[in-house]
Amino acid sequence: MRQMIFYFFCTLLVFTSSAIAEPTFYITINGTGSSGIPGGNLFKITAGENTVTKIDLPDVAEGKFRDLEKYGDDQLLICNYSANSILIVNLDGTVERTITGLSSVIGAFPNINGTGDIYYANYSNSSLHSYNVTDGTTTLVADFSDHRTTDVIQRTNGDLYVTAWGFGRGIRRVSTDEVIDDYDLAYDMIVDAYDNIMRLGIPILGTYGNGSDRIIKIDTNDNSSVFWQDPTILIHCLDYSENEDCYYGLGVDASDQINIYKFDKSGNATIFQENIQGLTGGSSGLLNYSNIEVIGSSIPATLTLEPDNTSPVIGDTLCIDINLSNAAGLYSSSFDLVFDPTALQYQSASEGSFFNADSGATFFQSALLNGEQSNGIVVMGVSRVGDIGLVSGSGTTATACFSVTGNSGGNTTVSIDNGFFEGVEPGIGIDIVEGDNPVIPVEIGVPQNLVVTDPGTRNRLDLSWDAAPDASGYQVYRADTLGGTFALTDSTSATSYQDSNCILAGVAYVYKVKAFSASGNSTGAFSPEASGAVAGLHGDINKDNRIDGRDLTILAKAFNTDPGDVNYNCQANLDRTDGIDGNDLITISSGFGDQL
Repeated sequence: MRQMIFYFFCTLLVFTSSAIAEPTFYITINGTGSSGIPGGNLFKITAGENTVTKIDLPDVAEGKFRDLEKYGDDQLLICNYSANSILIVNLDGTVERTITGLSSVIGAFPNINGTGDIYYANYSNSSLHSYNVTDGTTTLVADFSDHRTTDVIQRTNGDLYVTAWGFGRGIRRVSTDEVIDDYDLAYDMIVDAYDNIMRLGIPILGTYGNGSDRIIKIDTNDNSSVFWQDPTILIHCLDYSENEDCYYGLGVDASDQINIYKFDKSGNATIFQENIQGLTGGSSGLLNYSNIEVIGSSIPATLTLEPDNTSPVIGDTLCIDINLSNAAGLYSSSFDLVFDPTALQYQSASEGSFFNADSGATFFQSALLNGEQSNGIVVMGVSRVGDIGLVSGSGTTATACFSVTGNSGGNTTVSIDNGFFEGVEPGIGIDIVEGDNPVIPVEIGVPQNLVVTDPGTRNRLDLSWDAAPDASGYQVYRADTLGGTFALTDSTSATSYQDSNCILAGVAYVYKVKAFSASGNSTGAFSPEASGAVAGLHGDINKDNRIDGRDLTILAKAFNTDPGDVNYNCQANLDRTDGIDGNDLITISSGFGDQL
């Protein structure tokens, strides 16, 4: 059964680092002792395990922990409602700072505009305040007399929203002092202090603190809709994982089993971690009025190779960026870049911007293994210098450039081997997931400077062009009219060709050429087109420089024939259609009697 017995409160938070391939969940419990799990404790759940680990907070009395947020990269912010204070806690449970002298603090939003300052909601006074972490002063931001202010969120555009309990319950936009949706009326639920509202790129999600079988979404225009609903599950708290672009929620199913659920951006839910033990002292009622906060991501750092040209040709320079994404806490990297020396020749390498993103000093080195191209290995290393801290984020570690020298018409692959990435502790490697190695097709070169000339023989056109790199031969294509359809005329291993395939006088023929590989299975791109014509009169079938009865006789003997027929004569096919017909007779008639 899922009847709620206690009025307790938990917050769930997800945290990962570059060395952890799965998320870690942090939970605070708002307890009174009657549950067997007192307040004033921080709990941790490691992905793949279903038993919580308690992290003691020294010198922190039992109390109602009403909110848990990420504070910076490696700390937590906890709202202690009972003690009217905010705790800034390290992940090992040591309390870095206790902010006292606050009143009825129930929900907070940390790190205002990157300053470290904090917005917090005052439940008793129905107000919103900011706290300056430098000088310890508080400032009233907004006063709401008609409802109890319970939580606060700031969207990326700077707009502030609060949740409320009371006469104006719902989500309220601070700038206009209006409730944008009253969920008590619209969905028979209350979005209040005990909800988690999130800053996610922009949609806001909320769920009722006592647990709800639905999740509400508010879009950038403040329009609301049901994001997810399942009558067999109560979701108590929810948060967004920025790097994974998904949500995690702590919920209870129909058998009173506590699970961690994962929601994609379309609202589809799956159980991520099942049957959590040791959190509630045997009763899921402890999860009443809960919140969840996701910190970090379960995506490990990824190393990828990105070529600047996905279809190089022989003679091109190919440069490849070695990129890291989602990395955290790195000091140095060392790896081999493996290439095929029959297709590529190493030229040089340069350092990327990742390790010196903060303008810190770095060392960078690269060299061929034993100085030999034939080994196909570039040894690369980059490191920060001295005690200048670590770097995180995404960026390019190095760029290596090669000359494309062979294997045209085939593929070449570049890959990473022997990689080592050092992190927080010297000599301790951090696992980096390698992305797919790029398979780079080496394209066959394009013939250039195609020229078509009339040799004066009256029955052929001569073609010539510049050789394409690494080509074994060439295919010649012809169209019988400008803008016409091209067809393969012939193949040749030379860089010239004589076309005597039914060349008609006075007709402009259009040509293009492309190279092929030694196997003949791969071809390059076409050359630019070129055109040419044999001098003479169109309709002068016998090529005696006049159109007369002799030409008419040749046409008559081939009339009504098609290619392949015994009497077919391609020179009489003046309109270049499939057969010889009345249109060809019209062509002769229109020029009959003309002479050069």
